[in-house]
Amino acid sequence: MKEIVARANTDRERRILELVGATRVVSVEAEMGERVARSLLATHVLDHVSLGGGVSVIYWRADERVIGQTVGGSELHSRWQLNLIAVRSAGTEKLEIPPSVDYVFREGDVLLLAGTDARLAAFTK
Repeated sequence: MKEIVARANTDRERRILELVGATRVVSVEAEMGERVARSLLATHVLDHVSLGGGVSVIYWRADERVIGQTVGGSELHSRWQLNLIAVRSAGTEKLEIPPSVDYVFREGDVLLLAGTDARLAAFTK
């Protein structure tokens, strides 16, 4: 089956395009608006990608909750039920995938975290 991608400006247009057979409908303005809103509400979140099914991945700038702690002592998983996928060390483009449990978070580090949308929202408040 061929994939038919269409662009919609409104929810009504989206529904019509889906009814006539579009396999994927893109709403650029709505998606960008959601990203901007998320970034305004959670200032340490640099990017947010929804994976569907209520699960997302975020790039998050380390704050006082983790700076100076090791990965193992940070409670990202035990308290927040978040999975740490990678760390981009402050001032570099180098990714630690996966980071060592002994890695000590520093100011300026960016963490790639995965979790449910509810858990990520609670963590980034």
